[in-house]
Amino acid sequence: KPAGSIAAEQLHILGAVPSDAVGVMCFDSMSDALELFLDKTKAFSALLTEDGTDPTGLFLQKASESLSGGGLRQLRSADMAVSLHYNGSVSPLFIVEMPRHCNDSSDIVLSVKADAEACGLDARFHAGESICTMLISPSEALISSSVRHQEEGVSILNNSGFTTCASRFGGSRVMYFSNSHAPQLLSEYFRRPVTANAPFVRRAADWTAFSISTAREYNLAMDGYASCIKGDGSFMHIFDESGLGDCSFA
Repeated sequence: KPAGSIAAEQLHILGAVPSDAVGVMCFDSMSDALELFLDKTKAFSALLTEDGTDPTGLFLQKASESLSGGGLRQLRSADMAVSLHYNGSVSPLFIVEMPRHCNDSSDIVLSVKADAEACGLDARFHAGESICTMLISPSEALISSSVRHQEEGVSILNNSGFTTCASRFGGSRVMYFSNSHAPQLLSEYFRRPVTANAPFVRRAADWTAFSISTAREYNLAMDGYASCIKGDGSFMHIFDESGLGDCSFA
């Protein structure tokens, strides 16, 4: 269902997301993002780390500790985005908005870089025309891609399917997924019989979004929205390629 558009301030950070992202998660604070990724259900951390002991999982825990009482406290309310990219497997790119006065030698920049590198991740500070960002990822190539996209003025915002969805649906904790990449995403996170539904999910929409309103150990509530560039009438054709099922009576 529609829930308004993505916040204007989040548009700045989306300008750092490479255009080939297959998923994008936006948060209006870094503390909120880490709280969600480290919740006891592990429902959302599973999107980024298999068991929490790999470099990404270690960084989530270390960053959370630094936000609480370490050198990253001033970033608690910083906007944050996490994009997912597929190249044989899904890799995340963390994008944190940094204060405009920052540079490569700022204490806060060095603190983030130290935390990331201590966990085995690459990290780089980038000062763009409209936003300063800290880019963190297990893939140095993804960081370079983000820098290149920002310098060329190209991003996920140039993807008409994504912008159509984001202009109609947003929130303080919102996730967007590309339906055209359903086979890759489902095979990354699920097993059969769920993965068998990939062709249907791929046709169902261009992008699908979820806004997380409640995430507790025994209570998860989300609103969802599916968007098609060609309009809502496109949903009438999602069953066109579906075969007939068997019907039997006992």
